[in-house]
Amino acid sequence: DLVSYHQLRVHASLLGIEAMVLDGQDVVFRTLSPSSLERAMPHITGTLRQVGQPSTRGLCKVYYRARDGFGSDSAMVHLLRLFNKAYASSV
Repeated sequence: DLVSYHQLRVHASLLGIEAMVLDGQDVVFRTLSPSSLERAMPHITGTLRQVGQPSTRGLCKVYYRARDGFGSDSAMVHLLRLFNKAYASSV
């Protein structure tokens, strides 16, 4: 829904994520700060890895694949839960 989308964009913005796209079973983040993304996702059950070299602007591609897929959730809801959990543990 629209509210979840905007919540996800706020979390992404705070983490320096400029774009998120689905690529098959992966979510691909484009971020200036891959380490911030890694710190924000300590509870993931899956893999998070940087692929390739940064762009000329310094954007890095970071791929996330949930170990068991997204279950019955959409990718957006799955990511929102991860980011909410990370935010809650940081305050």
